[in-house]
Amino acid sequence: MQQDIGLMARSGSDILWRLESNPDLTFYERIRRRLILQEVAATLRLPMSRNTAELNQLIDNCRLYNGEIKDYFGSEEPAALYQDQHHLTAHEYILMPPDVQNMVHMQKTTHPDFADRILAQHHNINDDIQFDNAAYLQLRGMIT
Repeated sequence: MQQDIGLMARSGSDILWRLESNPDLTFYERIRRRLILQEVAATLRLPMSRNTAELNQLIDNCRLYNGEIKDYFGSEEPAALYQDQHHLTAHEYILMPPDVQNMVHMQKTTHPDFADRILAQHHNINDDIQFDNAAYLQLRGMIT
């Protein structure tokens, strides 16, 4: 199936891959998108299991395979940070682009009970919904 979807990967690596149809989807771009997902999910109080474990795995991959990642994908421009226009997070600057911030803010404003409904559906909310600030900031610092 890899040939069918145009996946090009370095043998023996699960992080050194790209798609012919989306060559800009580098390892660092995947990290950026993952961190934006975390910002959105935390703002809307959506469950994210294994959040800290995933962030730590990405941090370790960056540290351990930095040279190989750069060799495979080439130089990467630092990811852009945007001012948190609607104070969605505890951070002044976030990776979430302004258009996404506006959509998330609209969701929160239009459906103020949404977070309460999500919280009511979880028995142990701290295990499912968390914002690991230390790992988030460490990984964000690696790509900005």
